[in-house]
Amino acid sequence: MVAQLSNAKFAAKYRFDTERIFLIGHSLGAWNALMTTAHAPSVRATAALATFNVGYFAERLHHEAGFKDELIKALEVLGTDPLHNTSPRQLADEIEAHYEIWDPRSFTAQLTTRPLYLVGAKHDIEAPKEPHHDAIVTWIKAAGHDHITDEVLDTDHGFGDMREALIAKLIAWLDGVE
Repeated sequence: MVAQLSNAKFAAKYRFDTERIFLIGHSLGAWNALMTTAHAPSVRATAALATFNVGYFAERLHHEAGFKDELIKALEVLGTDPLHNTSPRQLADEIEAHYEIWDPRSFTAQLTTRPLYLVGAKHDIEAPKEPHHDAIVTWIKAAGHDHITDEVLDTDHGFGDMREALIAKLIAWLDGVE
């Protein structure tokens, strides 16, 4: 998708600036937005909301016997419908197989040149703040990132009671990106 957005002919047809590609993702989409940003120099800035830290599960799969069954059961409860063409077992297998490259620590250094807005949720039970949001913020800052805005809102994973405020915060952040 980013390659298509970076294409001059495509940009001319749809009248947008290829120098101002911004990604915004939520949950697993936030992790995907960060990973895409790390590997796509044309992405100008990224906002990651309630980021799901795939590396947290990859590490546990790699080091904890029996965790795979626990993860599969949790994914069965949460459901994988939004992910299309996968099952809890297939997703657990993919996370395990891509242990190193899907861990955000493997790509945080590539994020240091672009503005990032990372928003966590204090009452997040789907992607609890500590192993997900806090860990990723810590790794990105440790990589030397100085264009990071980190915020934790007093809400849940879906930001259901703060959507309007979150939109206002996103717009303000985007307006401040140079």
